[in-house]
Amino acid sequence: MKTIKVETTYFEMFEDPKLGLPSNDNNISIEKHVPTVDDYRKLFIAVGKNWLWSSRLVMTKEELEKIITDNNVEIYLLKIDGTTAGFIELDRSFENDIELAFLGLIPDFIGKGFGKYCLHWAIQKSWFYNPKRLWLHTCKLDHPNAMELYKKVGFKVYKVSMIEEYILNESDY
Repeated sequence: MKTIKVETTYFEMFEDPKLGLPSNDNNISIEKHVPTVDDYRKLFIAVGKNWLWSSRLVMTKEELEKIITDNNVEIYLLKIDGTTAGFIELDRSFENDIELAFLGLIPDFIGKGFGKYCLHWAIQKSWFYNPKRLWLHTCKLDHPNAMELYKKVGFKVYKVSMIEEYILNESDY
């Protein structure tokens, strides 16, 4: 395992943009999920491997379990015709803030409008809790359309910085 420096962009919004869910002809559902550590890691790899996601994979089982079982962390599965297509993770453990910690799709479902659907849903769900701020971060390793989509729905950049990311070997996935 090695580390590299990656440009990371932080976005925030301070009011509900009142987005509707994009229309879609598919049988879409988003369901709350309380995974085991092993199930979470499998999902995290399925969604994030192509984007070199590693943050949750370098944690100990105990560290990850503490996060995913925290009452302020909500994990949702996106399902298309009953098949898991991606996930959303909201972190409400910050006072007055909600972090859209993760949002991603399994590769077979990318490019079909499901990412936009998930983002709109996650924004609606977050503003249901009446936070003062909704925020997220992304980096140059994520899907190339992510930053534009965040801007289109009303997020504004508030910080750009270089951070160290772990790059895992193929065998680490």
